[in-house]
Amino acid sequence: MKSSKIFISAILALAVVFSAGCMKTVGPGSSAPAVSAVETTAETETLPSFTAAQKAAAVIDMADGDTKATITGDQYLAYLYANFYQLAQPDGAAAQGQTQFTYQGQTYDFETYLKLISQDAIIRAQAVNWLLAKYHVTLPADQVQTIESNVAAVTDDQLAQAGCSRGSYSKMQINSQLGEKALFNGAYSPGGPLAATDSELITYLNGKVIRYKQIEYTFSTMSSTQQESTLGLLETYKGYYEDEKDFDKLIAFDKESGVNYGSYQYTPDPQVDNDIVIWDGDTPETALLGILQSMQIGEAKVTTYTNAAGNLTGVLLLRLDPAHDEPPAQYVSENRDEILYYDKMPAYTKMVEDYISGLTVTRHQDALDALSPTAFNPP
Repeated sequence: MKSSKIFISAILALAVVFSAGCMKTVGPGSSAPAVSAVETTAETETLPSFTAAQKAAAVIDMADGDTKATITGDQYLAYLYANFYQLAQPDGAAAQGQTQFTYQGQTYDFETYLKLISQDAIIRAQAVNWLLAKYHVTLPADQVQTIESNVAAVTDDQLAQAGCSRGSYSKMQINSQLGEKALFNGAYSPGGPLAATDSELITYLNGKVIRYKQIEYTFSTMSSTQQESTLGLLETYKGYYEDEKDFDKLIAFDKESGVNYGSYQYTPDPQVDNDIVIWDGDTPETALLGILQSMQIGEAKVTTYTNAAGNLTGVLLLRLDPAHDEPPAQYVSENRDEILYYDKMPAYTKMVEDYISGLTVTRHQDALDALSPTAFNPP
C-alpha cells in the first residue's frame, strides 16, 4: 500500500544519549552531549524483555521501485524508546498528566501515539537515506565517528533500558542527528543539485523578511479616553524617534517611565537587541503583518490593530532594513545558512513528504503490536 503523508513532526526525540545512568533526549538541530558511561543505580528495575524473534521480525517493508528495505523490530525499538523517553521524562507531556495526543488531525492515547510517531519517524529516516544516495550526499565522517564513539561508551546495562541492540541505537542516533541536516545542506548549498543562488536568497530577503521594532499597549481594558491618551503618548514617542533616530533608547525609556514622558533622559544598554523578525509571513499576527508590509523601510508609524488574541492594540512601529543596512549581497554572504533555512525549508519539507508518499510502505501490524512501549520504565 502507499504510505500516508508523514509529517516532519513525526521526528520527536531522535537524538538520545545516556548520561548519569539514564537516557536524555536532544531535539532536532541540537548537539548531543558527550556520553557519560556511568553505572546505573536502577538495579532493581525490571528491564524491558523482548524476544529475539520479536526483534528480528520484519515490522515495516519499504520499496522505491526495485530498491527495497526491511525495518526490523530491533531497529524500531530504538525510535520507540527515544520518543517514549521524551514524553515520559519528568518534564515531558505524559509525566505532566497529558493522556490524549493529537497527530495528523486525530487524537490518540499515549501508547498508540508513541507507536505512530515512532513508525513514521523510522520510515522518514529510511526515505532520507535513499534521498541522500539519490543526490550523492554523504554524511560527515568525523561526526559519524563521534556518534559511534559515544555509543561505544554506553554500558550494556544502560542500553538494556531501550531493549534494542547497540547497532540499532547507533543507527538511530546517526540518522536523527545527521541525516536530515546533511540532506538539506547537500541539496541546497552551493554545488548541490538544488543549490540556491545568491540572487534567489537576496530576492527572498528583500521580499519576504520583515524586520521591525515596536512599542505597544493593549487597549482592551482601557476606556476610550485612555486609548486616545495612549495614542498621544505614542505620537510623542514617534517625535522623540524622529529627533534622535534611537528606537532602542525609546523602548528602554518607555519600560522605565511608563506614561511619564516629561523628560527623555534614559540611556539603555547598547547591547540590547530589540529587533523582531518575521520570516516569510510566519506569524499569526496577520493584521500587524499587513500594516508592516504597507510601510517603507525606515518609516515610523502609530496605529492600532486587532491582534491574534482578539485584543485591540495601539502600537508605534518602525520598519527596518532586513539586511541591517548592509548591502544585501554582503548580508546574504554573512548569514547564508539562516536565510537558506527559511527560504528553502518549505520546499525541502515538501520534497521529502512527496517522496515518501510515492513509496510503497507495508506495516506488519502483528509484529509492531508485539513491541509495546508499556514495557519501558519511566525515566
